[in-house]
Amino acid sequence: MINMKKIIFMLLAATLFIACDKDMPFDPNDTEQDVFEGAAKELYFTASTENLVATEGVCVLKGPNGLIFKRNFTHIRENGESKITLDKGLRDGKYTLLYFKVDQIDGERSAAEEEVDDKESYGMGCKFSVSGTATTVESTYNEDFGMYGSGSETDPFTVSSYSHLLNLAELANDANTNCLLDSAYHYAQECDIDMDFASWRVADGYGWNPIGCSNLTPFRGHYHGKGQKITNLWSERNYSSFVALFGCVLNSRIDSLTIESARIEGYFSSAALVGCALTRGGYQDVTYISNCKVENSSILGNGSSSPTDNSLAIGGLVGTVEEYAQLYIDRCEIASSNQIIGGYAVGGLLGAGALSSKAIISNCVNNANITAYYAPCGGIVGSADSLFIVGCTNNGNIQANYGGSENEGATVIGAGGIVGGLGASHILSSVNYGNIQGQEGVAGIVGSSRISSGEDSEEGYSYNDIMVYNCENLGSIQGVKFVGGLVGESQCTIYSSLNSASVRGEDYVGGIVGESPICGIHNTINQASVEGVNQVGGIIGNSIMGAITCTQNYADVNATGNYVGGIVGLSGTYFIAHYSTNTGSVATTMSEASVGGIAGEIGDPKMWTLRDTFRIVASVATVGFGVFNASSAIKYAAMITRSSDYNRFVIDYDFTLAKQGNLNDENLSPLMSPVKSVMSDAEYNAYINSMSTQNDQTISAVRSKLQTIRAEHEIYGGFNQYHQDVLTYSTDESTMDKFFQNINDMLNERADDVAGWEKLDQRIHSAVGSACMILGGVCMIASAVASAGTSLMAWKIVATISCSVAVANNVTRACTDFEENTVVVSQCVNTGTLQCGNESSVSGLVGQLNEYGIISECLNTGAIVDTNNRNAAQLTTELRKKSIVEDCLLAGGKSWNYLDILSAKSSAEVSGIYYWTDGFIPSEYSEYSIPIVNGEDLANPDIYTELSMGANGDHWIMSQYGNLTLPVPYRSRFMD
Repeated sequence: MINMKKIIFMLLAATLFIACDKDMPFDPNDTEQDVFEGAAKELYFTASTENLVATEGVCVLKGPNGLIFKRNFTHIRENGESKITLDKGLRDGKYTLLYFKVDQIDGERSAAEEEVDDKESYGMGCKFSVSGTATTVESTYNEDFGMYGSGSETDPFTVSSYSHLLNLAELANDANTNCLLDSAYHYAQECDIDMDFASWRVADGYGWNPIGCSNLTPFRGHYHGKGQKITNLWSERNYSSFVALFGCVLNSRIDSLTIESARIEGYFSSAALVGCALTRGGYQDVTYISNCKVENSSILGNGSSSPTDNSLAIGGLVGTVEEYAQLYIDRCEIASSNQIIGGYAVGGLLGAGALSSKAIISNCVNNANITAYYAPCGGIVGSADSLFIVGCTNNGNIQANYGGSENEGATVIGAGGIVGGLGASHILSSVNYGNIQGQEGVAGIVGSSRISSGEDSEEGYSYNDIMVYNCENLGSIQGVKFVGGLVGESQCTIYSSLNSASVRGEDYVGGIVGESPICGIHNTINQASVEGVNQVGGIIGNSIMGAITCTQNYADVNATGNYVGGIVGLSGTYFIAHYSTNTGSVATTMSEASVGGIAGEIGDPKMWTLRDTFRIVASVATVGFGVFNASSAIKYAAMITRSSDYNRFVIDYDFTLAKQGNLNDENLSPLMSPVKSVMSDAEYNAYINSMSTQNDQTISAVRSKLQTIRAEHEIYGGFNQYHQDVLTYSTDESTMDKFFQNINDMLNERADDVAGWEKLDQRIHSAVGSACMILGGVCMIASAVASAGTSLMAWKIVATISCSVAVANNVTRACTDFEENTVVVSQCVNTGTLQCGNESSVSGLVGQLNEYGIISECLNTGAIVDTNNRNAAQLTTELRKKSIVEDCLLAGGKSWNYLDILSAKSSAEVSGIYYWTDGFIPSEYSEYSIPIVNGEDLANPDIYTELSMGANGDHWIMSQYGNLTLPVPYRSRFMD
């Protein structure tokens, strides 16, 4: 018997299959498959087809399910009405007539046009419905715009053909009609648009003239790409500005659009999507770009045909941000198939930002190689003023100085995986994988924030201040001067970050920072080799005033010159290294050098001559990425303003936006609220959530990696756990402020002591207090003037690309007028071997500790390779007047022949120093007769009370590592 239930089930299944088959992908060229065929064949139009002269062609439509298909049509126009008859009818549903493909629209076609495209596109964008044989047009035609739609959010102008973009460009670029564009208008692109023929049509030989071709006639409005593409756009305008799809935009939004196979060549402010984001005078207008991509395109300054390329502000997505304008870029991507080359200020997403502009870039990725004939250049941004970058990734290689030796006379400054050059900025949760190559200011995250020197080298440099938070570099770094794993040269705060790739340069080279006159580095690791000549450090090459806390170098440091250290090569007169570790070998081939497991030399004010200081921190300097040679005829001048006096030092870290890495609407609101003007509440909330989510994911990944690396480099049993306890204390919201305040108090107390000794009336204290600043965007903006020849008038828009720092006169005084130091090395550990020339000052801790310096509660177990060096000492080779060395353990073994060589013995204060030697008796002692002890003795806190050993809040604890028992730093002294 036939099972009726089974038959009914099979019939239902067949019905469902047929219904589902109607939604299957449709090939419009397959004549045997047509899911849209029905009875309706006729469509009627009036004004929108007034210029359609063709009598036949191909009609391109979008079906109810979003599939695009074709119909052949015939056209008759009588009495102001067009009758379109399709060769095959349509079934019931809602459709969009995208465009007509016809032999010609008007006039004769040139040979070039015939070669580009055998048919022209006549844009429609009309929505209509079909019921039986009847068709009903549901869109309203706007004759001014030549598009269907009213321009509202629910009924946007429909863009479905290059002819619509030609209409929009004509409307925008005419000063008489530009006023018709309104920032509230919406435009929606309904299909991919091939711009090859349109580019020819605009100007044979020059190509596309951008929508909003000048700053006087900008595009305004919301352009919704809806996931569609603009393909084959080309514009070869090598001596023009604002070359892009949209030239200048004002108070606009562009989203969900892909630019593919574009060819852009311009002189200034050129990019694939937007040339320049503008603002009106007295306003801070917002441009917002989201979910856009650039693929298989070339963006070339001046055509980039020679190393004399003087093009400026070349970006993959946007060329420039105008002075006082605000640009937001979110979730955009530059593909590896793109070619981006320019002269100055070249960036994967943004070329340059003018003085007092602001750019917020989040969750963006650059995969393309970025090349600049000079500099600066960066994977995300070439150069800009105020930046807030979060959750961005660069995978492309960055190369500055592409012109090489032919760039004679040019100083090439700024090459970075994320940013080449910048002003006061925050860079959060961003990662670089690309290899970076440049000259000066070269690094994996930020190249340089220098306000550059002028032609007279006596003027020197000053710097903008930046914060790098939770960032990582995995690309190799190669430069000449000011070369770092994360930051090349800048005033900076670096927090919870990591370098994992080799760093090579000549002078001022560091695993994390090359050179920073004022810096704060906390919870950061370098785990890749560092190579240089002079002032080379596992963490930082050079710093005048700084704080390095809870930070490790796990890689070898090799140099051929002077001032080489496992943590810092050379530091100035107000500096602290606390609870930091070096395990890498430290070596130089120079016969007379200062070399140390922690620091090569710290606190010698005589090193900071007036010229040297001005080279590092100056009160007068030229602005921006001053990299132009004399032939460029561009000069800069800057008035460096000073911020209000602060009584606290750089290690106060301003975590207003990033405390604990927590980004939410509450702490982002001051920064993000302007963008609300161009989006709905739901969109804004999604924007903030996306930014926060990406930030949290990167924070989790980097912090996990930091913990894993520390575990892999366990130096002594339990030490990493103690270090983690200190990190927890120093990063918890309830105790973080106390931790850094304790450090601050110690330095200030030390400064008061020194001032009292020399009766300086606390000049150092006041100088340091007024000169040093809280990082995080609190500095004032510099006023600046830029002038250019008539051929370089575009510079009036870019103006200057930097803001000021608050260093100026008082820092210079602190480094030149005073001979007293406030320098501290506290609870630091070195296990790396030391190697240098026979006449070098080499030590397991500090190569040379100068007047008034302090070494407290430190441990050295590193050996020295050369045993014939009589200037070698485990602690420090020189203890100059009023220095303090206390509560340290030296356990470097038999390789060290001498314990101390003191050049100023009478006034140095030494106490609680012990030498663990496993029975080896050195041939010579210092006059302090440092006790030689073994692990068993040290384990008795009743005997060696100076080491404060125990578990009740003391600073040392016994640790077992293999057969070795010795104390290691336990609780940070600043946790008390």
